[in-house]
This record gives sequence, C-alpha cells and structure tokens, in this order.
Amino acid sequence: MKIFKTIIKAAGILLVLLVLAAVIFIATFDANKYKPEIIAQVEQTTGRNFSIDGDIGLTFYPWIGIKLGKTTLGNAKGFSHQPFASIDQLNVKVNVLPLLKKKIEINKIQLHGMNLSLEVDKQGNNNWSNLMQRKQAAVTTPTPTQAAAKAPQSAVSTGSKTSPGLALQSLAIAGFEFVDASINYTDEKTGMQAKIAGLNLETGGIQFDQPVKLKLSARVSDNKPVINSKIHLTTSLTFNHDFSLFTLRDLLLNVAVKANEMIKQDMTLKLSTQAKIDMAQQQVSISKLKLTALGVNTGADVLITRFMSTPEIKAHISVKSFNIHALTEKLGIKLPLMTNKQALNTVSLTSSLKLVKQSLALDNINMHLDKSVLTGWVHVLNLAKQSLRYHLLLNQIDLNDYLPPVARNAPATTTTRPSGAAAASAVGTTASADEKIALPMDMLRTLDVKGVFAINAIHIQTYDMKAFSATTKATHGLIKVDPITLKMSGGTINAGVSLNVKHKPHYALNLKVSNMQAGPLVNPSLKGLMGEKPLHLQGAINATAAVTTRGESLNAYKRQAKGRITLDMKQTRVTGFDPEYYVRSSIANYLQAKGLSSVANVRGYYKPRKVTVFNTIHDTARINHGKIKTSNFLMRSDRITIKAHGSSDIMKNTVDMISSIQLSRNKTVLEKLLKKPLFVHIHGPFEQLKYDIDTKKLSTNVNSLIKEEAKARLKKRLDKEKQKLRKKLDNRRKKLENNLKEKLRNKLRSFF
Repeated sequence: MKIFKTIIKAAGILLVLLVLAAVIFIATFDANKYKPEIIAQVEQTTGRNFSIDGDIGLTFYPWIGIKLGKTTLGNAKGFSHQPFASIDQLNVKVNVLPLLKKKIEINKIQLHGMNLSLEVDKQGNNNWSNLMQRKQAAVTTPTPTQAAAKAPQSAVSTGSKTSPGLALQSLAIAGFEFVDASINYTDEKTGMQAKIAGLNLETGGIQFDQPVKLKLSARVSDNKPVINSKIHLTTSLTFNHDFSLFTLRDLLLNVAVKANEMIKQDMTLKLSTQAKIDMAQQQVSISKLKLTALGVNTGADVLITRFMSTPEIKAHISVKSFNIHALTEKLGIKLPLMTNKQALNTVSLTSSLKLVKQSLALDNINMHLDKSVLTGWVHVLNLAKQSLRYHLLLNQIDLNDYLPPVARNAPATTTTRPSGAAAASAVGTTASADEKIALPMDMLRTLDVKGVFAINAIHIQTYDMKAFSATTKATHGLIKVDPITLKMSGGTINAGVSLNVKHKPHYALNLKVSNMQAGPLVNPSLKGLMGEKPLHLQGAINATAAVTTRGESLNAYKRQAKGRITLDMKQTRVTGFDPEYYVRSSIANYLQAKGLSSVANVRGYYKPRKVTVFNTIHDTARINHGKIKTSNFLMRSDRITIKAHGSSDIMKNTVDMISSIQLSRNKTVLEKLLKKPLFVHIHGPFEQLKYDIDTKKLSTNVNSLIKEEAKARLKKRLDKEKQKLRKKLDNRRKKLENNLKEKLRNKLRSFF
C-alpha cells in the first residue's frame, strides 16, 4: 500500500509538473524565434522569397489563434518585381474545448489588405502554375491501396457522403471581415490588364440554420475594352449542419458600369433573386430572378439538377417589352431612319429553356416585334457540332415600316441614264469587277440543320404575299432551302435553292411561277422605258428556271452559270405602247427623211391605241458561258407579230438582239410596206439600251415598193394610152367601114 501511495504521489507530482511545464511553455513560447525556420521552409517549398514583417502572435488556450502582420510572397523568376501575394493583417482564433464536442467557435476572422498579382508573359507562361507544381511535388501522393487503407471505413463505404460521426454539432463564427483586397491580372501576350480593387466582404455571425447577412463590394476594371465597374451585393445566407443545403434570400446585386467604348451612356445593372442549393439532391433552384440593364427588364425561374454529374438546366425566361431605339441609343448605335417612326418601339420575348450537356432547347417561343408575333421552337442538338432543328412561324410583317422613308412633296425626277463614254465606262467597270465571295467553308461543311420558317402574310412596297414557307436542310456540306413556297399576285411561286460546299462552292436554283400577275412586279421596271409615257403590263405569268453555277467570285458565278428559262403568258394587256403606231411612225419618218413625201402618208390618220392585247407571249432562253441566249421570243396579237433572237451578256451587262415587228394589214398599195417586218436592233448596256431600225432592210423594202408603184403607174398609163389608141383605132375602123359601106351602096345603085 505504501508503495502504491508513493507511486500515486509521484504520479501526481509528475502530472502537476507536466501541467506546470505546459503552462510555462504556453506562457513563454515565442513563435517569432522560429520565423527564420518558417521563412526558409516556405521559400524552399515555393522557390520564392517570403517575408513576415512584425511579430507572429500565437495563442493556445483557451483559444488557438494566429495573428500575422505584413506578410509577402515574392513573384516567380522572369516576372515583375511586384510581390505575387501579400497581406497586411490576418487574425483568427478557435476555441479549443468546444472542439472536443464537435463544436466550432471562432472569433471574427479578419483578413486585411490582401493583394494578389497574376501575370502572363509574352510567351504565354504564367506566375502561378509552377507554384502549384511545387506544392504538389512537396506532397507525396499515396497509392490507391494506401489511400484506401488510411481512409476511414465509413468514408470508403458511403462514397461521397460524410460520415455521421464526423458531423459538427454546432458552428459559431463571430463573423468574417475581408477588407480592401485587390487582384491584378496582366497578360503581356495580349496586352490585357484587369484589376479587382477595394474588394470587401463582411458577414454577420455565422451559425447553422441561421440566416447570415452578407455584404460584398468591389471595383473592377479592364483595358480591352476599357471597362470600369463598381459591384455591390447583399444577401442572407442559411446553411445546415452538414453543409448540404444552402439558401440565399433577397439577393441584390448592383453593378455600375462605365464602358464608353461600347456603351455610350453609363449603365447600371440590377439583379435580384432567391436561390436554394441542395447538395444531397444535386439541385439548384433560382426563383423570381429579375435583371434590369439598359432599360431592358428580364425575368427568369431556373432549375439546375444533377450539377455534380450531368448538369441539366431548365428555365422560363421573359423579356418585357422594350424600345430598340432607346436601347441602341444607349449603346451608341444609330439606327437608320424608317418609314414608320413607331417601328421597333415594342419588342418582347418569352420562352422556356432546357440545357443538357451539349444540347439546348428553346420551346414555346413567343416574340413580339411591333405588330408581328413569332412563335415556335429552336433545338440545338449539339452545340459543338452545330446541330440545329427549328420550326418558326411569323404571323405577319409589314416590311415597309422598316424601309427608309420616301421624301414627300419631292419634285418629280426623270431617270437619267448614262450615255456615250459614261455608259461604256460603266460597262467596262462592271465587266472588270471580280468581287471575291468568301464563304466560311469549314463552318458550312459541319452544319447539321433541319427546320421550317414560315410567314403567314408579308407586305412590302405595293406587294402582298401570303403563305411563305422555307424548309432548310444542311448536312455533310450540302445545304438546301427546298421547298420555298409563296403566294403572290394571285399566283404561286415554288422554288428550291442549294449550295454544295463539299469541294468548291456549287449553286443550284429551281423556280416555278404559276399564274402570277406580272404587272405589280414588272411595271415599276417599265417606268421610263418608252420615255415620258407610262407603260403598264397586265397578265398572268407562267415561268420556270433551272440554273446551276459554281466558283468563288461574282464573275465566276456568271461565267459558270448554266441553265434554262421559259416564259409563257396568255391574253396580256399592254397599256401605253402600240407597236403598229410605232411601225407606221418609224417608216413614215424614214420616208420623209428620204424626201419621199408622196409615200409618207403611210402614217395616215392612224391614231395609237391605248391598249394592245397579246394572245401569246413565249420565250425559251438558255444560259451558258456568261450569256443568256434566246432564239424564239414571240409576242402575237390579232394585229401584230413580234419576234426576237439574240443574247444578253451578263459578264458585260450588255444586250444584242434583233427584233422584228410585222403587221397583218394591207388595205392600200402603200400599206404593203407594213406587211413586211420592221427589224429593230436592240443593243448596248442595260443602263443605256438603244433601239436602231434596220434601215438597209427598210430601204430595200421601200425601193421595192417604189419600183412596184412606178411599174403600176406606168402600166396604168400604158393601159390608158392603149385604151385611147384602141378607141381611136376603133373609131377609124368604124369610119372606114362606114365609108366602104357607103361606097358599096352607091355602086350598087349605079348598077340598077
């Protein structure tokens, strides 16, 4: 017993001595004595200069804490002399005894004056990657077997879930104070410089399941482009014991942006929302999100699931009505004047969104543009491979609203076409121009697109079009917009366009026009064609076209174009031009110029008819080697037949055609001229067409007529002389006969 008492007493004395020694050690321990060793260890690990100015303050009981003054980590070799990182002050303390009960109590964490300098040199090397490599090299990576052996059994068996035995019972942090931090980023390779300055983060007391007030502010600047902004954020954060559920309430973000290179006016961006993050369910829900910027108000509700594995984002987005003119004015963009001053005043959008891996779906699209409404859906099957599917419908659009305004009360002007050298110069310029058409070949070859875009009604200028639809298919370098359908001017248009970029660009066009009134489309181009007189055409057109071409420039397209164009019209009314009067006037003017006034009355008293009805208009043209050739152009009415043959050179923008106009009249001898065709040579550049009468053939016809008329007059005179001579001879014969009879009677009387 005495021995035990002695042992217990000795043990008690030893315990007292150990406790006393520990107290003396804690009270007398000076961490500053170990600063050289600490600095040396850090420099050896990082390979950079390290310094601690001032004393290191350590506490062990009842609070484990550290307090540091100015501390600096130097930059990597080859970079600037600015420190890589530095802090002015760090102060943190943790209560020891609550740790034994799995409780954490921390005084306010204070980090003041942190500065971080991130740099990239001209070769693309940075000053932080080697720091990480050294850090990784300093730590020996355990093998999978060692890691499994060292890992707690609960962690191995439960995977990513935290073992219930490790869960904290409580957390109490007086707050977090992150004051006046800054981060500088410099990229010498791109010349980019960015800076976050005045970064302040302050929180209230932090506890489980209790809202934590959080406030953040900073200034952000960038030089490419020049942007300066101020950020201010406030919210209330709540999280649970196992850090699996986070709730952000009343999140308010204000960003004041000054970026005059892009935005004419200073901009304020405001965002408010509520958010919930469920780590166990891998789900983030963002509700009542409101974003206001440049006068545009956007709202959204967002749900993100499986964000740790295969994120899926679903959202409903709405953009309230805004004015595009006001928006572009703030952006420093000046829109062109439009006919309707109210155009682009109201634009809004609603849509649902779904993003999974590389696929994006926009469904229930409802976009309002003034009086137009666009509905439908757009699906991007693969963002990386540009796989796109869509179906969009526009109810109606009046394109006149968006065209430049036409000056009212402007003096009427006559279209002046260049003549002489000016026209020749224009032709030469056009012919020599060879504009290169640069296509994004790589992008076009990877397109995978299928979709339909339709418009119920279109109004442009004086044209009303309905039921427009275009179906697009693009795959393996073959892009087709086929069919394209449209109802216009009482008829229909069916077309198909294709672009093959598997090798060099190859284009194809197929067009069919059925029973479409040609007047609304053609009449504007006929203005001034016959001088001051208005010229109008009325009739249904039926036409087909099949054209292919290839090349990489405008001239190549023209030169390589091949195809066929047909045109058929029935019962076509032409107002403002009478071909018969044109023929009579042309011949009469020629005869008068030749001094043949005796036959100049070929014009007669004929008055031009206002309307000529052509029973048939037909043409078949072929395109090849940069020319459109026709050999059977025909316009036929009851009175007139017009034929033409020749070509149009689309390389030089010139025309060279021979037209013949023939009348079916032959009332008088002089009008025999009208029965012969009048040939007209149509030639010159498109901008300055010339119409020359073939005077050689006309002269031949006139000479033939003159000879014929002279023969007729001579024959008539001869016939008259013959009649006179015959009458005279008859009279003489009768007189002789009478004399002979009288003599004969007298002789007979003498006999008796």
